[in-house]
Amino acid sequence: SLAHLLKPNLIAPGIDILGAWYTDNFAYLKGTSMASPHVAGAAALIKSVHRDWTANELVSALETTATQALAKDWNGDPATTEQVGAGRPQIGEAVNVGLYLDVSRLDFLASNPDPQVGGDLRRLNLPSLVDAECTARCSFRRTVTDLMGGGTWTTAAEGFPAGTDVTVSPAQFTLANGALQALDITVDVSGTGVIGDWVSGKIRLSAAGAADQFLTVSVKSFGGSLPDALEIDDD
Repeated sequence: SLAHLLKPNLIAPGIDILGAWYTDNFAYLKGTSMASPHVAGAAALIKSVHRDWTANELVSALETTATQALAKDWNGDPATTEQVGAGRPQIGEAVNVGLYLDVSRLDFLASNPDPQVGGDLRRLNLPSLVDAECTARCSFRRTVTDLMGGGTWTTAAEGFPAGTDVTVSPAQFTLANGALQALDITVDVSGTGVIGDWVSGKIRLSAAGAADQFLTVSVKSFGGSLPDALEIDDD
């Protein structure tokens, strides 16, 4: 299901943006066509510092250091993860990351949920962890790769509603230069009392000498499938 994919990935300013216009030279514009250049520009700035970084490294840097702080819904309520994704870019943090998540074109093709392919988007090695059918508990695996020449990392769950039990194994790990580490993550929502709604939070990855990085988690507490009708025989 495409519901197992977090969109948008990021948010950026998109209202009353001064941009080039074909009639009056400049105009105040709005929409995703204004927000997307902000993200592309952020990637270009990071690329100017790390000229050898790949697209995966740039995406990981932007998404794992983004913040949902200050993001609001139209009515002033705090925006949800489903509205903002990882949040808005923080270039000063992104340029100093020490990990990235590698995912290839072949991985995307293999994860195609079309029945003829039978892929599962939940298995993609993305900075977001999404399950739209989390019955009591759901599990993910993500593999991180060293980007700073080695370091020791610790993990912590943050921002989840009360009753959510999140475990990361291993909770602490040490990477050599360029080494990989698989992380098994379990999200148990059975204690939240939430049924039929999204449960979201972040998993912080911290190491000395690097910016804190976050995996964005959003799972829908799924009550299971019920039949359209039940026939009860009172005999």
